[in-house]
Amino acid sequence: MKRALIVLPAFALLLAAFLAFRKTSITEKGARQSSSKLGPVTPEGRPATLPASPSPATSKTDNSAAIRFVVTMRNQPVPDARITVAKTGTGDFMMFKTEVDGTQWLRALVPWEYGISVEQEDAIPFTTEIFVDSGETAIVTADLKAGGRVTGTITDRVGRPIPDTGVLLLDQATNAPANMDEVKSDKDGHYALKRIASGDFGVRFRHVRFKPLDRMGLVFRGGSEDYRIDVVLEIGAFLSGRVLDESNMPIEGAEILATNIETAGITKSAADGSFSVTGLTDGLANISASKSGYGRIVKRNLPRNSSDVLFRLPKAGTIAGRLKIDFVPAQTQIILSRYDEELRQVIPAESRFFSLPTTATFEVADVAPGSYWVEVQAEGYEAADRPQITVESGRTTDQIVISMRKKN
Repeated sequence: MKRALIVLPAFALLLAAFLAFRKTSITEKGARQSSSKLGPVTPEGRPATLPASPSPATSKTDNSAAIRFVVTMRNQPVPDARITVAKTGTGDFMMFKTEVDGTQWLRALVPWEYGISVEQEDAIPFTTEIFVDSGETAIVTADLKAGGRVTGTITDRVGRPIPDTGVLLLDQATNAPANMDEVKSDKDGHYALKRIASGDFGVRFRHVRFKPLDRMGLVFRGGSEDYRIDVVLEIGAFLSGRVLDESNMPIEGAEILATNIETAGITKSAADGSFSVTGLTDGLANISASKSGYGRIVKRNLPRNSSDVLFRLPKAGTIAGRLKIDFVPAQTQIILSRYDEELRQVIPAESRFFSLPTTATFEVADVAPGSYWVEVQAEGYEAADRPQITVESGRTTDQIVISMRKKN
């Protein structure tokens, strides 16, 4: 029997790594819709009450607050710098841009603490927090720094450019994304990472069809270093096959996750049940298939470029029960463990977090048929028992009661 590559929980860890945290951009349209509590804005994203140039100071009888922004870079004014002002502790914010002279005003503010960020395409973001008192005009001066750059071209082995390759900066110490500024290579394979602050970094290259590649050892000290890194990506390994139900009918939209030590890939099955996960490294891989209403199936230690992977998903069952507990905590974790014949050990199969109702009842859906131990974790409590239950296809296993006692 082959040594198992990784057990089931590694799927979740690798998926989290694969789906590296990405920045959710706020469009100007979204900002206009969301920022109205701070004041109206024009179609260009500028505060509607702001003039094109500074106006006289606020009247002494006006108790509202104001902020004047002055944005420079290399001793020159920065026009169209993006400014975000957020009212601390609330969801209220406004986004707008500087004028041609690098300045802007924001008036008619209530006295409050405000978080401020100033961004420009080639500059390191500037952030600060200020408290603006009644009748006060605060001055925010942002002298933007250019930051370092990494540029280059991404090609395949025969020199053809590879567009749509994800490129992001890595922290040298943790090998995790250093920020959320992922870029994509253009049609000619060119990419550019800009406004890099001082530190030790690497660059990660990811494409759905090619093997992943990391380049480490980039040192930025003055914030103006400029590295050129051209890379050649190798075609990745793949796993392909079909997803069927127990009556051999294709299942469309099943989520397929393939992982090995270095990579992970995710896709969904087509109308005929077919799928293909690409961009993997050459090692043995684990792969799972799941869809709401069906039990998840896992296959382990598959060789590279396997093209006949077949999943036959069973109808899922449901586990329902309640906790005997004197106080319902804010969050409770239900863990289902089972004995794995291939691994010859008990492994966690499912883990769900719940905000339980006052009745302390819970329901775990989409569980594959089989026998499970039910474990409960809740802050300040421990389970008095660990019942074993059997889940049947398409049925609900209920009347499960787990007693919880306070920890010493």
